Amino acid sequence: MVTRRALLAAGAGTLLTACGPRDEPATSRQDVLDEQLKVTNAAVAAGAPRARARAAKLEAAGAKAPAGSGPSGLDHAYEAEGRALTSYVQAIGASRADRDLYGELVADAAAGKSELARELKIDPLPSAFPGEPK
Repeated sequence: MVTRRALLAAGAGTLLTACGPRDEPATSRQDVLDEQLKVTNAAVAAGAPRARARAAKLEAAGAKAPAGSGPSGLDHAYEAEGRALTSYVQAIGASRADRDLYGELVADAAAGKSELARELKIDPLPSAFPGEPK
């Protein structure tokens, strides 16, 4: 026969195990913003034409990151826009406070990547879910 005390003890044990530390440390809003500016600055350095305006939006939101560096050109800009797009999509889930901002960045990066794809004469939408990690 199960007593009320046994049920209470089992419930308390379950509650305590659920209150432990998270497996993944929480990411701060600032860390997410800074990471998004970092990938955006890489797109700026690669020559993505729309990236500079996105960098300005992120800086206005308080993001800080060094200027990007690396090779430039249409191919590099296309790849950098793809990395930025993927990063923005992931940031939507990581920072509830800035979802509207990241939504705007996703739309702009997708448009920028599509424009670069047209210039490179490649399919601008090879996936039905742009920005999704592969």
